[in-house]
Amino acid sequence: MGSWWFGRKAAAPDVRACAPAWLSAERQAGFARSYETQIDEVFRRNPVGQRAVRLVAGMLGALPVYAAEGDSHAAKIVGADGVLEGIAAQLLLHGNSYAQLISGDDGAPAEICTLRPERVSVVADDRGWPTAYLYRVGGRVTRVEREDALGRRQVAHLRSLHPRDDHYGMGCLEAACAAATVHNDASRWNKALLDNAARPSGALVYDPADGSTLSTDQFTRLKDELAAEFSGSGNAGRPLLLEGGLKW
Repeated sequence: MGSWWFGRKAAAPDVRACAPAWLSAERQAGFARSYETQIDEVFRRNPVGQRAVRLVAGMLGALPVYAAEGDSHAAKIVGADGVLEGIAAQLLLHGNSYAQLISGDDGAPAEICTLRPERVSVVADDRGWPTAYLYRVGGRVTRVEREDALGRRQVAHLRSLHPRDDHYGMGCLEAACAAATVHNDASRWNKALLDNAARPSGALVYDPADGSTLSTDQFTRLKDELAAEFSGSGNAGRPLLLEGGLKW
């Protein structure tokens, strides 16, 4: 029964593990780069990103599942709570989704487990065909063969389009990270303004007795020091710098 679930393909000897593309990509200055930090920035902290993913993943997770050959047990496993929704969410965010088929004592499929995509590496043979997967967690590496001894598929790898990678898909996090970061920073900025009643805390005035003013170099240095100390959302409530003998 397991052979019709995910298909079947002959395997060749393994020779290498393919590194995911996101491990060697160039860093984009000013934005989160690792998968974990991008998840926090785009999904956990940003309501737009979270809502967009949940709309699609939740819709797919709510779809009814029917067995093509009348096997109600297989349909029940595939349609278990959270399985399809988890697969869809990982595919959207990471671009890759891995589902491992767990067999029971009788050899029949008993459960489908989704693997965390950032922990999985593809093992390919000398022709570049995937033959196994390495799953890293807690400092341990577990090797899961793509097919068992009977040729039944054990792991299904779903991936989105990636024109420059043969083994891994491209998720939406990389493209959405810049917009989500700007949106999140703007929200923090607005909150800081509200915390300070959207007004400066005062004015810094240079008012000597002889009526002289700061030189250009002195004014520039003082202004730069204030800007450096109160950067980003810290500008909310920063005292103004007034040139000359102005008073407030």
